[in-house]
Amino acid sequence: TLVRSAPVVLFRGSPLYSFYLRLLGARLGNRTVVECRAVPVCTDLIAIGDNSILRKDSTILGFRAQAGYIHTGPVNIGNNAFVGVGSTLDIDTRMGDGTQLGHASSLHRGQTIPAGEHWHGSPAIPTEADYCNVPNVPLSRVRRVIYEAIQLFILFAIVTPFPLLFHSYWENVGDDYDETIGVVAIGTTVTVAGFIIGGVLLAAIVPRLFNLLLKPGRNYSLYGFHYWLQTMLELVSNVRLLNVLFGDSSAVVYYLRAIGWKLNKVDQTGSNFGTNQRHENPQLSEIGSHTMVSDGLFMVNMQKSANSFRLEHTRVGERNFFGNNIIYSPDSRVGDNCLLGTKVHVPVDGPMRENVGLLGSPPFEIPRMVNRDKELLGLISDKERSRRLPLKNLHNLVTALMFVAAQWLILFLTLAIWDRALNYYTEWGQTALFVAVMLTTAIGIPFYIFLERASLGFRRLKPRMATIYDPVFWRHERHWKLSDSPIMGLFTGTPFRPLILRMLGVKVGLRLYDGGCIITERSLVEIGDDVTLNEGCVIQPHSLEEGAFKSDYIRIGNGCTLAPSAFVHYAVTMGEGSVADVDCFVMKGEVLEPNTVWRGNPAKLYGVVTPIDARAMEAGHAA
Repeated sequence: TLVRSAPVVLFRGSPLYSFYLRLLGARLGNRTVVECRAVPVCTDLIAIGDNSILRKDSTILGFRAQAGYIHTGPVNIGNNAFVGVGSTLDIDTRMGDGTQLGHASSLHRGQTIPAGEHWHGSPAIPTEADYCNVPNVPLSRVRRVIYEAIQLFILFAIVTPFPLLFHSYWENVGDDYDETIGVVAIGTTVTVAGFIIGGVLLAAIVPRLFNLLLKPGRNYSLYGFHYWLQTMLELVSNVRLLNVLFGDSSAVVYYLRAIGWKLNKVDQTGSNFGTNQRHENPQLSEIGSHTMVSDGLFMVNMQKSANSFRLEHTRVGERNFFGNNIIYSPDSRVGDNCLLGTKVHVPVDGPMRENVGLLGSPPFEIPRMVNRDKELLGLISDKERSRRLPLKNLHNLVTALMFVAAQWLILFLTLAIWDRALNYYTEWGQTALFVAVMLTTAIGIPFYIFLERASLGFRRLKPRMATIYDPVFWRHERHWKLSDSPIMGLFTGTPFRPLILRMLGVKVGLRLYDGGCIITERSLVEIGDDVTLNEGCVIQPHSLEEGAFKSDYIRIGNGCTLAPSAFVHYAVTMGEGSVADVDCFVMKGEVLEPNTVWRGNPAKLYGVVTPIDARAMEAGHAA
């Protein structure tokens, strides 16, 4: 927690961030770029060579938790190596000089990529695909120093003084509570409205202005003027709160068009996109006509090495459907009328795939659409859809207003507390600030728990099968939006985490270790005793394919382990002591036998739990 809460984490991917990792004990070479999703923890066990890059959303921890124990192990990456977007490296792995690990791929414990080879998939296997076709060019140390100096100047000269200006203003406000509470209410309203309106305007204007100076297909050096433009452009156009506000509704189409996405002809469904789509450059992101995206799409618009980058146009074909957690790069070999399953590895080599479904990593072909979804969608005629869409839009509008009201209320309560803290600061000093922090936490956690429960009408979810035009699905969308709370990121790896999960509706057994699991529908999840959940793993009790929504329970038995980046789909039952290994995808309806290890995407039976893990599990039960 201390390592990851340092302010320097805001500079992820910069030379300053690499310097920070060196201070923590990591052995990094010259001109190494680390853009990992989370700060590595066991840094003494991590070695990365010269001119190597770990791209966004990649994971390299140096440890894993299993059966109640923390296992640590080395991770070695050679010179001129490349780790793709969304990839995961387990402990005891090695990449030689000049190697590549593709996007959405993983190295499992004990795997080694020989020097000069390219691998992809989960677990990774050799490939001829090239994931880094931007050359490493000479990069002077002066450029890196100047870039960091500018970043630090912006932080200390522009961002840091804001709290001081706020305090100076508040000293001039009267001490009368009735007077200041009105000021707080007005300030809260202006802040929320200003953030939404200003955020949309910035996201719409900045990319258009900056892209006048950024040319696709041209190589630029890192840490220069053009790199700064691209970084700022990406920052202001990927605002999480705006995605949640407009997502899962008809409004998201207009929002994405406003910030620069080219959507061509849209078949408006009211759920064309979810609440979590990202990009590197919105002006270079294009979605083909009549394409629908479930959630978690990341449009990669940049080819990047450790020293240079090149922007490229990324286009999705027509009449496609994307499941969850898709990483789509500009050289993807997917054409029209394709289904991309959840967590699929999108191919970048071979023939163009069209009129098929793709699943797995590496991917294999499946039917474009299953009969059950066809039958479910066929129950609603085009005329009935046209009648229900305005009703869905009205329901989504009310949901959006409820979401804004919730943000207003929690901000108002926070500012009211800090108003009193600043009012008593002269008299109490730092004690007033400490009390304000404690009160903010004490109010914030119950507030979001109440909001989650209220979004379900203080009931529990039940397994469902419906279309997106069914009111039961509209209520589920409301639950998604109102339950998107920041408290899920609190207390990871501590005994407080299971307490919060229980209050949010998860049925949790004893001695749960949760290092940062993502759970979407909490009241559809049952977790047994002595379960171990690693960082970045996902428990998702629903699916949305072609407008057909399905949800069901997920039951995780005693002593089970979900390794880093593992993904468990709906209707899965994990038997006692079973293990879902690193980056695997346990598909819907799977039943994992007790004391077995499942690996791959989709997950297959790999073996049985090793004796040391079995002894650890028995020791946990005995305790």
